[in-house]
Amino acid sequence: MMRLAVVGRGRWGRNIVATLEGWPQVELLAPSRDPQVILAARPEGVLIATPSPTHAEFARPFIEAGLPTFIEKPFTTDVADAEQLRDAALRTGAPVFIGHVHLYNPAFQTLVATLPRIGPLHRVSCQGFSIAPRIDSSILWDWLPHFLAMGRAIGLDPPTHVTARNLAGSDPIASADVRFTCGDVELRIETNWLGNEKRMRFEVIGSRGTTTLHESRPTDKVDLQLADTLTNPSYAPDRPLTCELRAFLDMVESRVQDTRQLELSVSIVREVATAEASARQGGSRLPIG
Repeated sequence: MMRLAVVGRGRWGRNIVATLEGWPQVELLAPSRDPQVILAARPEGVLIATPSPTHAEFARPFIEAGLPTFIEKPFTTDVADAEQLRDAALRTGAPVFIGHVHLYNPAFQTLVATLPRIGPLHRVSCQGFSIAPRIDSSILWDWLPHFLAMGRAIGLDPPTHVTARNLAGSDPIASADVRFTCGDVELRIETNWLGNEKRMRFEVIGSRGTTTLHESRPTDKVDLQLADTLTNPSYAPDRPLTCELRAFLDMVESRVQDTRQLELSVSIVREVATAEASARQGGSRLPIG
């Protein structure tokens, strides 16, 4: 039996709890937001699903204790906090898992498998539309970490520059058009909290065709367009969150630290922070790093 603590019982925290409660090998501790109470109960792992700006505050005591720690994306909303958590994990050996859930989506993994068929990449175009605005951070922290992590997973170079436009003029930013320069490929991300539809699309355009993930569809989530032929490659039916939590449990059991995931997560925080700075400066093209 694996004893786990979930810190944060908002919408996504409740989804995590509901998934873990269905697994006979998991025992969940009583809800608490007090790190000392949780540590005293001697869990084998902790999952942080609190509001984004509080991730560093709640995760730090567990990382300092060397405990396997799951942190819902984004890792943090501050570059200095991200670097401090990374350094603490490297010092204590704590395995840290960042919740970029779409990386574990079987449909996205099928998209990755189709990439050799579409040829060298020309452009990546993404849309992230929600109908329930968050109040703890801007839409950039809501959607950009997903697409940046997915971009790395398909082999894009780390972004070197970004241009972001605040389309609604609101604060926090509720609608934006963001363009990252990733070597010879542009990663374009459109985000919106102000519409009446929920949509997540990740489109990869190559020299011979296009492959697209339509996550909001109930079925046939992957389109593969080659010349005049459109097909819908198959994928496993497992829920992305289920796959992600299985991967975290594997990390808890192995206690192996993935330093590449740590460094990637710090980089993504830096990239989103730079995009937010660009949007606040009227869409200036800014270097990252």
